Amino acid sequence: MYDVAIMGAGPAGSTVATLLARQGLNVLLADRPDFTGDKVGESLPSAIDRLLWTLNFHPIDQSVHAPISGTDSYWAGDRIQRDYFATAGGSGWRINRTAFEQQLLMQAIESGAQHFQGRLENARLSNHIWQLQMDGGRSVNSRFVIDASGRSAVFARKMTVARIKSPPLVALWALSSLQPKAPSIHGQTLIESQENGWWYAAQLPNRRWLAIFHTNPEQAKIIRRHPSLWHQMLASTKWISRRTPWPDFVSSELHAHDARGSYLVQPYGHQWAACGDSALSFDPISSQGIFNAMASAHMLFKALHSDNQHDQHSGLQQYHLKLNSVAGIYQQRRNWFYQQANRVYQTRFWAEQAVVRCLETVAEDEP
Repeated sequence: MYDVAIMGAGPAGSTVATLLARQGLNVLLADRPDFTGDKVGESLPSAIDRLLWTLNFHPIDQSVHAPISGTDSYWAGDRIQRDYFATAGGSGWRINRTAFEQQLLMQAIESGAQHFQGRLENARLSNHIWQLQMDGGRSVNSRFVIDASGRSAVFARKMTVARIKSPPLVALWALSSLQPKAPSIHGQTLIESQENGWWYAAQLPNRRWLAIFHTNPEQAKIIRRHPSLWHQMLASTKWISRRTPWPDFVSSELHAHDARGSYLVQPYGHQWAACGDSALSFDPISSQGIFNAMASAHMLFKALHSDNQHDQHSGLQQYHLKLNSVAGIYQQRRNWFYQQANRVYQTRFWAEQAVVRCLETVAEDEP
């Protein structure tokens, strides 16, 4: 019998697992993480340093991760530069995502959480105990369940919780080839809008460049059928093409993933709660995804950190209010960027993205 079973061993799951295990709870961390491939989502804001210190987690390893010196964007016809070294908050971090997640998972295990290589298939509440059926035929019992499974929200789907989603957005990304004599790390984040989407580019700690084009599903399908279009569009950017070695992407494999923001209308229920992308996922324009995952995990831990059931319910209500506040701030900032671009380009993509939100229900048969 576990006190808490956590679905998902990403940044949110590993963070809340560590905090709960440190309190002496019997914690299960269930996931089958893949640390073999490349992952998108490699930026952390400067606030991560204080969060790691507050949580008593290992600080950023500067031998593995690199500082972000600023942002240089060409958005809706205007160039905007921001030097992080000249701001009070300081620089953020360009991380090796795989190494960072591995470190968080190992920290959870070292704190006493048990890591189970498996994923949830079914869940049933019986006599105040969750009976969880995992793949491979294993059954797990737990008093409480935390959904930290990311955008897939595997547990929340089974609770059929309504979810508010931004208009569909697909991220098409590729990594440049590794040049043996690559120059020193370029520390800036590069952003540029175009008529049918927007670009993000950055050099990773391993000196390879990452470039991502964000667009609607219809445009994404066309580009995936004809990958050369992606390379042509990258080469045609007014600003990013001057700052990146775009020819090094010609032979790169093109990947795609869902990038729209969303959040659960109700991020908790009877003996369960969600955190990280499962509860609230951001549009990539925010560059706050990993930080928000860990911060929301910390907020959930504080909400649950009570032996009194009444206090715990009150804590979860406050947790919900805090998430709503974060979602509101994020939505305002996102809308400002997209509406600004829509006024300039007046294309279908930007008109769709300028829509504030839409309500959908999380269902098990969703893709």
